[in-house]
Amino acid sequence: MNEPVPRRPVSYLIALVLLVAPMTSGCGGRGPLLPMKETAVISPDLSVPPPGSQATLEKWAGFSEDKRRESWQKYMDSLSAQPDPAAASVESVPEPSPETATRKGQPVPVTAAALTRAPIDIYYYGLGEIEAGDTRRVQPLQTGTAQRLYVQEGDFVEEGDLLFALEGSDWLRTIDRAREKWDTEIELTALRLEEAQRTFETSGNFYSRDLITRQEYDKARQSLSEAQLSYERSLLGKKTELETLQENYSSRLGISPVKGYVSGISFTAGETLGTGDYVEIVDIENVVISSAVPENIISRIRSGARVLAKQASGVQWDLTGEVLTHSILPDTARSYQVKARVENTTKRLYPGMLMEVQIQLARGQQGFVVPRKSIIREEGNEFVYVVNGGVVRRIPVETANGRAGMIQIDGALSEGDLFILEGQSYLKDGIPVAVISVETYIPEKIEF
Repeated sequence: MNEPVPRRPVSYLIALVLLVAPMTSGCGGRGPLLPMKETAVISPDLSVPPPGSQATLEKWAGFSEDKRRESWQKYMDSLSAQPDPAAASVESVPEPSPETATRKGQPVPVTAAALTRAPIDIYYYGLGEIEAGDTRRVQPLQTGTAQRLYVQEGDFVEEGDLLFALEGSDWLRTIDRAREKWDTEIELTALRLEEAQRTFETSGNFYSRDLITRQEYDKARQSLSEAQLSYERSLLGKKTELETLQENYSSRLGISPVKGYVSGISFTAGETLGTGDYVEIVDIENVVISSAVPENIISRIRSGARVLAKQASGVQWDLTGEVLTHSILPDTARSYQVKARVENTTKRLYPGMLMEVQIQLARGQQGFVVPRKSIIREEGNEFVYVVNGGVVRRIPVETANGRAGMIQIDGALSEGDLFILEGQSYLKDGIPVAVISVETYIPEKIEF
């Protein structure tokens, strides 16, 4: 027989509820008490600047403690802003500074680059003015009346084009009749050629679909070849006959000796011409830039030296050429004139335009090029640090040409050697280093 369960007083039950409630969740309860997670606290070494700081040790020593803490806090914030996904549960710890690593015997964090060869060109920068590359004046070989004038100022002419003709109706009519005859012949042969081209294309389409025979296709191709030959013969016939006539009457004709633009005419049709009259032609496809350089530069400029140029309002150095000549005597400002020829194939440059020019003074041989800041100087000697087997070696070097923050060096070096870009101020020969990044320091194209 089971004994009856004793009844508990109401006060006992209320006390039990009050004890259990804080340990349960829901209904506003706090849930079970869990152990608190420990947080790692990083204490930076305020006696040295953080990695990447531009402050030297002397400058850092002059900072207040609040300024030092602020600098270190910014560095640690930058590390926590980019956490490692593979180690999300691990607190970020900053790299030791080079000074701290050196003092504690740890590898010094550095940035390195692979040693590269490159030439360094030295240029002189100045201003210049466009001049016509070649100017020719075509004058009559004898006096007479200008019966015809075939051009006007601004016209573009080819070599061999007629410019003017003196009076003499018989020979002039002979030339005109020959020109008209050949123009008609050329027009007819051009039409025949066009028709033969269409027929051949149609025949090719039909033949590919087996609508005509191979014999019919070959006949269309033969007709096209004959039409092409006839057209070329017409062009050659006109050129030959007109050249012969012009040679026979050359003393009465003005013929362009070059390709260019008509820049001046000293007479009009119907006027009596003397041997001093002319039609002037300028070549602007090959223009000349005239630039004044100072006396300390002229001795370094050589004929054939490379020249880069652009319009004063331009962005890119899109014109190239070479030095033609330079003056021996200075002007009143003690400057010397250098003339360089550049191509003007677009014909957008005209005489008188202002230009910016770079004239090559020297071209260095292919050599190792490094940033100037990577070189260590001590007691008149110069060195670079090279990584070898996890430690650095101090390599003596000699410097040569330099420009735009880069300088050529020579020493016991090999292409591809890892040299120190940043962090070398804390290094000594033989100490261990940790290469945190390998960077490219020479752009794809260097313009010095």
